[in-house]
Parts: sequence; structure tokens; C-alpha cells
Amino acid sequence: MKNALLFHETGVVEKVSIDPSNQLKEMQTYVGGLIQVIPTPFDNKMSLFVNEEGKFVEDHGVNIVATAVFGAYLGDGDYFAGDVLIMGPVDTKGETLGLSDAACTNIINVLKKAGLPT
Repeated sequence: MKNALLFHETGVVEKVSIDPSNQLKEMQTYVGGLIQVIPTPFDNKMSLFVNEEGKFVEDHGVNIVATAVFGAYLGDGDYFAGDVLIMGPVDTKGETLGLSDAACTNIINVLKKAGLPT
């Protein structure tokens, strides 16, 4: 299993597990549709995935927590809509890795210290 963090649109952040043998389908389930990778300066440490049509889906609103944490890597005035999935970097074979247990714990602890729901 691979570790990931799911930033729910509701503001809650939770650690989730993804089965490598069914990774794409599970990632799509978590974001509620086809996935789109969002490039960041952290590409060597983590990957961000969203629903590629999230802003056009009627029931997807602004993901305030994900936008606050990672929004600097979007264009001015842009935002994340719907749930956002955070995983590890991509390896030399093009496979997205999971986050380490320590990375999940550290990110969740930082969010807790900031008073965000986890």
C-alpha cells in the first residue's frame, strides 16, 4: 500500500492508503474523476492530483485548505476545487510513489498546529 494525504473540500485532511495494483482507479475515486497532476517546486518530494474537471463539476467547491497550503503554485486568483490528493514523487520508471509515514505525520502535525481540521 502507498500512503497519501487527501485534502477534502470540507477542510479535513486524512491519511489514506492506495493499492499499487489499482492505483489509477483509486486515485480517480479519491478526486472524484479523471486525475490531473499539478506541478509544484516540490515535484522531487511530492505530487498533487486533482479532478481535471473539478472546477466545472457543480458540486465541487473551493478547497480552502489545499488552496491555502499549495495555492502559491497556481496562477493569480486560481484555486483548487474538490478534493486534492497528495502523494510522493515520481520515480525513474514514471511511477508515483507513496508518502513516507514521517511525511504524512509531519504535514498533519503542521496543519494541526495551524488549527486546521485533520
